Amino acid sequence: MHTLKDSQLKAASSGKFSDGGNLFVIMTSKGRGKFIFRYSLRKRRREMGLGTYPKTKLCEAREQAYKWRAILRDKERRAESEVTPTFASLFAETFDKLRPTLKGKS
Repeated sequence: MHTLKDSQLKAASSGKFSDGGNLFVIMTSKGRGKFIFRYSLRKRRREMGLGTYPKTKLCEAREQAYKWRAILRDKERRAESEVTPTFASLFAETFDKLRPTLKGKS
């Protein structure tokens, strides 16, 4: 999964480099850059910054990306298991609650 090495980052000047697993390094100048983690949540693509290079090491960015992948997997599972109520079910539930206060016979 991991394709980058520290020596490659030290020698890289500018550009976008993939480490695999949606972890990227965007180098702005020689020896300086930022780590980006790309992910999708509820069918929307997003990017999360994980720190600047060289302050944040490649191994630290990988650990953070691993941690965030687990968190996002859990969020997706919870979102899939939640059932969005339909208008008909909400209407029936509300009508049953308000039935005693309505005039006339039902």
